[in-house]
Amino acid sequence: MKGGEAAFTQYDFNCAVNVKYENVSETRGSDGQVQVVARVHAVRVRLTLDNRIYVPDNANVPLRSHEEGHREINEQVYNGCEPVARELAERIMAKDWPGTGSDADVAGKRATDAAVKELCDAYLERIAGRATRVGEYFDQITMHGTRPVAITKAIEQAFERDLKRASPTTQPQQPVKSE
Repeated sequence: MKGGEAAFTQYDFNCAVNVKYENVSETRGSDGQVQVVARVHAVRVRLTLDNRIYVPDNANVPLRSHEEGHREINEQVYNGCEPVARELAERIMAKDWPGTGSDADVAGKRATDAAVKELCDAYLERIAGRATRVGEYFDQITMHGTRPVAITKAIEQAFERDLKRASPTTQPQQPVKSE
């Protein structure tokens, strides 16, 4: 625990990705290395969330409720993660991925490893990043569980703050009216 913390909730958003691909071009360099361009044609993503709440045995109800609030935030963020993963999977399928290796298989694996890394890094930045931000707003609103406030209301307010801080490019687009 960090200094002054009486309890905490730890989360682990995980993104496991398998891809199927084909090498669409292959050349051998003068150094003997093979350069390929790989194209991903199938992506399978497995998303998980693991919450761990650490509270002392003698924790009072408000402290326990506060940590349960963090768990609820994480679960709400996780419940909205599938469209994000789908968007990111489509993004890696829309690109060609260069790779170099001792043979075409090694080069293709290196190329698609880069695709998988890009997908997972972006997923974690967006999903875990959002859970962290909303959790920080929640801590501000509740003063880390010391302010007597309804947990459900504090969670709603924390999500509202996060939506307000989102840039125009990350907010849902309003339908365009044609006249």
